[in-house]
Amino acid sequence: MKTNFLIIGLFLILSSCTNDSKKDSDKPVIGAIRWDGWSGGPAEVNQILHRTMAPLEFHDRIPFFGKEVSSDSVQVADSSQLVMDREIDYAKISSLDYWAFVTYPENSELSISLRNYLRSASRRKINFCVISEEGRFTRQSSDYQFYIERLMKEPGYQTVMNGRPLWYIGFVDPSNIAKNWGTFRNFKKIIDSTRSRVLRSGLKNPYVVLMDFTVKLGKQWHDSLGCDAISSYVAQKQTPHGSYKQLNAEAEQFWNECKGTGASVVPIFVAGWSPKPRIDYRCIWSKFYPKDVYYSKATPEELALHFEQGFQWMAKNKKATPAKCALVYAWNEYDEGGWLAPTLSDGTKRIEAISEVIKKFKNQ
Repeated sequence: MKTNFLIIGLFLILSSCTNDSKKDSDKPVIGAIRWDGWSGGPAEVNQILHRTMAPLEFHDRIPFFGKEVSSDSVQVADSSQLVMDREIDYAKISSLDYWAFVTYPENSELSISLRNYLRSASRRKINFCVISEEGRFTRQSSDYQFYIERLMKEPGYQTVMNGRPLWYIGFVDPSNIAKNWGTFRNFKKIIDSTRSRVLRSGLKNPYVVLMDFTVKLGKQWHDSLGCDAISSYVAQKQTPHGSYKQLNAEAEQFWNECKGTGASVVPIFVAGWSPKPRIDYRCIWSKFYPKDVYYSKATPEELALHFEQGFQWMAKNKKATPAKCALVYAWNEYDEGGWLAPTLSDGTKRIEAISEVIKKFKNQ
């Protein structure tokens, strides 16, 4: 009998340790966007990033793994496993729950960081999920679709709503859908088929969040594609030479506008917005940014206040945020102006500041 009790006890302990990252809590969960052009490739992206970050005025953005070569030259890319392992440790310090990876095809050079995360011995310190750009799905290949499904089955994939895999879909281009799919209904079939296969694999129905910079369009795509909530990649109102305080207010306005549609909301917290490096150095992305629209850099104290206001908004709007989930722009959008990850100039000040706020609201 004693042996039986020992076996049962051991089973319960092992059960509690297996896939514990998929167990949802009543506490809010918060993640940060990762865009991983900083992983050393492809060559065109790598070259652009070294040029955008080269002017001295942007050297305060150099990531912790970078190097200031001279007053007009930097090294800002590193694809090593060591860098990813250090980032995971920093994410643990930040108290974030997950990273949302902008997800490219599996063998893309822009997937190096995700591959390094998946092979890291430390990955259990932070969960992950997928951000799929609409244009990544094509009629010619289902490889990307199957890749998303496999990622959802990985240990540590972030779930919400009692076990539903969290899946962001963004950058919806109606002209692209018309060209490749004919109608939104046809593209919706791709989303629905992915959900069906995930369900057949034994997981729960993915919680699909539609990201769009415009609330009205976000709600429209949300309805057309049968999504579960709306959010955005970033929230700002195109204010010329704005302050971070103004950006903070614009983010909250965006949350309220999302709520006003009647859809469920994953509020997007904003760590900054200043794509001036991409504006000053003409590159493939420059056309997306109005010339004078950028905001001042947030202090750690301002970031902490913004996070506190975001959590308070969620607490006051529980019906609009049933997933108890938030997302931050961004972990590492250094040259676009939104980052939490440590830099050479500021060290860990930002992640330490937000960590205190996150822990406070999780302990309430």
